[in-house]
Amino acid sequence: MVGASALIDDDDLMPVLAAYTVTVTEGAPAPVVVSLSHRSSQDVVFAWVTTPVSASSGVDYTAVGPISATIPAMALAITLSVATLDDPSDEPNETVNVDISGVTGASGTPTSQVLIIDNDSAPLIYISDASVAEGGSLAFEVSLSTASGFAVTFGYGTADGTALNADSDYVHIVSGADGFVPGQLTIMIYVQSNQDTKYENDETLTVDINSPTNASIGDGS
Repeated sequence: MVGASALIDDDDLMPVLAAYTVTVTEGAPAPVVVSLSHRSSQDVVFAWVTTPVSASSGVDYTAVGPISATIPAMALAITLSVATLDDPSDEPNETVNVDISGVTGASGTPTSQVLIIDNDSAPLIYISDASVAEGGSLAFEVSLSTASGFAVTFGYGTADGTALNADSDYVHIVSGADGFVPGQLTIMIYVQSNQDTKYENDETLTVDINSPTNASIGDGS
């Protein structure tokens, strides 16, 4: 009796890798699902790495890779994890990509985008008191409670106390404007006092902060 052999030729298509956009609040882990179009009888192996877009490694997320990952035979997906970092700064939402390469057992090199949602309140604006000898320039420090990832602007003006604009005790500011660049915490604004020959008590005026953008007023005068 003569035996015969047969070869069964597999005609199934190689599975295709896919990865998806993930949205997460800063400080929470970002679960990145990498899936196959259909199951495979063999392991699917690939490398993955985080790539900054607008997010910064070590500030907004913890960098990974490149490292290897495996979808086991007959499984449809695995979940990768990217750690995002909570910080105190009010800032735009930011993104980091998860890039896949070096795939064996499947086709495709997808990229997943991780969108990190900021959860911080806008900073508060504070202005310090100042004093100067008559004729000098009053230097007021304006500060933010925390650094911001946005440009912060504000208006300001002077108002009489016992020092009087009508008596030319100081140079009155009707409508000043200034601001902070992203990351800046303090700036100075100045009011010029005027020298006179009158004998008089110490005098006061106020500087009032108004109309802030990307911030709120904590102590505005």
